[in-house]
Amino acid sequence: MLKLITPKNIIQRLTTIYNRGEHIKAYLTNELFGITIKFKRLSQKDIEQNFSEVRKWIEELNQSPFDIEFIEINYKSIGKQFIPQKLEINQEIFLQQLSKIKIFQKHKRLIEQSIIQFPKLRELLISKPNLIILYDSVWVEILKVCEYFLSNPNPNLYIRELDIAGVDTKFI
Repeated sequence: MLKLITPKNIIQRLTTIYNRGEHIKAYLTNELFGITIKFKRLSQKDIEQNFSEVRKWIEELNQSPFDIEFIEINYKSIGKQFIPQKLEINQEIFLQQLSKIKIFQKHKRLIEQSIIQFPKLRELLISKPNLIILYDSVWVEILKVCEYFLSNPNPNLYIRELDIAGVDTKFI
């Protein structure tokens, strides 16, 4: 049985890349974000022995929302075949396929707010871009706590006694 990259596998790869925050790192460093997935070149023997499976796979890829680049190969016994060669995905398609466009807009706002308040956070977010994904629901509170401790480096209070507006003491 051949090991073929299916649309489901592609989505799994995109999800892994998303969770690592590579798109956020590209945003922070002003680089173009793109993903290239190369398909394994099938031999004539692979195609002959698994012809129906390969046909079904190619149909599945053609029906997927991805823009796949095919290469034409002329085999002696089975003739001309169009085989998937590679898939290139830009940031817009990447986010669209994962239904993360609105979430990325939120992350960009949080990043901008963070960098305005704490410019040194830029380097942290570049080195660990998935932090914003992991903690986006409490990011504003994290910034408030950071701001408090920068203003009050030694408050001489227990954590539960800290009075930070908009932040529950149990959060700290």
